[in-house]
Amino acid sequence: SFVLTLTLIKIIRRNNFFTSLLNRLPISSGKSVSPFGGIPVILSFLATLWLLLFLGMIDRAGNVDLLKILTVGLGLMCLLGVFDDITNCPPRIKLFIQVGIACLLYFAGFQIERIGSLIELGPFSILLTIFWIVGITNAINLIDGMDGLAPGIIFFSCLTLTFVYLEREINGAAFLTVVLAGSTLGFFFFNLPPAKIILGDTGSLPLGLLVSLITLLPLNQGHTD
Repeated sequence: SFVLTLTLIKIIRRNNFFTSLLNRLPISSGKSVSPFGGIPVILSFLATLWLLLFLGMIDRAGNVDLLKILTVGLGLMCLLGVFDDITNCPPRIKLFIQVGIACLLYFAGFQIERIGSLIELGPFSILLTIFWIVGITNAINLIDGMDGLAPGIIFFSCLTLTFVYLEREINGAAFLTVVLAGSTLGFFFFNLPPAKIILGDTGSLPLGLLVSLITLLPLNQGHTD
């Protein structure tokens, strides 16, 4: 993540067609920092998981489908972020697409079916799940307005979740939080004030989605408490 972020910063700072195109985008208007910082974070996160899987350091049983779902979900949300950064997508359209992505993930297995072991949600399950995914996604997106704030919150949230999951022996989710914390930390060094690069919607939307999915993963794997 550190290397990818540094490379992106150097590429954008050069005087080339790519930088001239970026300077015309709404996200670059009035700003002297590089946009699209979320791309190296997402790439490093997914590349780490797939590399460990191909090297046999992650059990393929059950995890291949999970990585496919994560890759598709993050990819779709990242594309929405790019589209929003380029066109300033109307909020209603952005919300509609986010709900669509949340529905896909719900039917892929990320579901809140009950609260604890007492309250069964029944038909309200999909509504609460969509509210959870879309809510956390936009919460991360909204706080990405101050240097270091969004990646800092994601990093420390991941550390907290890691200890919680390890204490309850939910090792799969704990592993994902560690990988996400490392991917975010590599970017975080360049986002400290004064920031050399920002997440943009390209990064804040998929990262918010990823945080929501990691918190739902224990439910996806049968942990209800």
